[in-house]
Amino acid sequence: MNGYLFSFTAFLLVIILADQSSCNQKAVAAGTGIFPLAAGNYWVYRDSVFTDGVLTTVTNDTDKIVSTSDWNGKTTYTFADGKEWYLSGDTIYQLSRQRTSVKFPSPVFMATEKESNFNYVFGGDVVIQKTIVKLPSCSEGKWQPKSCYRVADHCGGYLIVGYGVGILREQTSECFSGKNNYTSRTLIDMNVK
Repeated sequence: MNGYLFSFTAFLLVIILADQSSCNQKAVAAGTGIFPLAAGNYWVYRDSVFTDGVLTTVTNDTDKIVSTSDWNGKTTYTFADGKEWYLSGDTIYQLSRQRTSVKFPSPVFMATEKESNFNYVFGGDVVIQKTIVKLPSCSEGKWQPKSCYRVADHCGGYLIVGYGVGILREQTSECFSGKNNYTSRTLIDMNVK
């Protein structure tokens, strides 16, 4: 049980969303915290799907915060896909459920100056170790993030998170398929309060 509790602290980092329309860029860059969480905020991504290393599909996808609620005295933000996050200091947590349906927090992202490892809950009882590193510079000038972080797993998946913006780029791969199948997401627009 202690291993699961430690694992929960890493989960929220994965869903740090980010995209900002050009009229909102300066407000976010001014520093609204690590991730702009508010009902109605949304981020639009271009998803590129690769099968055996060959581009097969390109679509746009929107991550939107549709509502807020309360969990143990914390305001939580629910996304259209059902993910539920909350912010505590410079750490984003995701509420996950075990097979017993008990909700527990798991970290998704944390602002850190030194390389850190954490366990991300990839489902009720499945844990993936992730490593977060603060990047020396941000190549995502369009979004004007305060700083950028790379969160990677052992399967070649990663997130590039912009402080105050959200997820700038993401890659997820089929770790155990033995094939070069992966999806790449790039932030193309956003609207945040």
